[in-house]
Amino acid sequence: MSEKDYSFDQALSRLKEIAKEIKKKDIDLDKAIELLEEGIILFNICGEKVDQTRFEGDLIEKNTSS
Repeated sequence: MSEKDYSFDQALSRLKEIAKEIKKKDIDLDKAIELLEEGIILFNICGEKVDQTRFEGDLIEKNTSS
């Protein structure tokens, strides 16, 4: 799935899956690094979605209070 295709809920769900996988004692280092890199991307996607939602909320609030 492309970065732009993730919804907030999908990205958060995948982050939770990654967290579970990382916590496993038998995970190999290369796989752990790969998952951490994916997690960073997903974390950024979530942050961008939250920021966009706040921005849109602020615009709606500004337009309705005018």
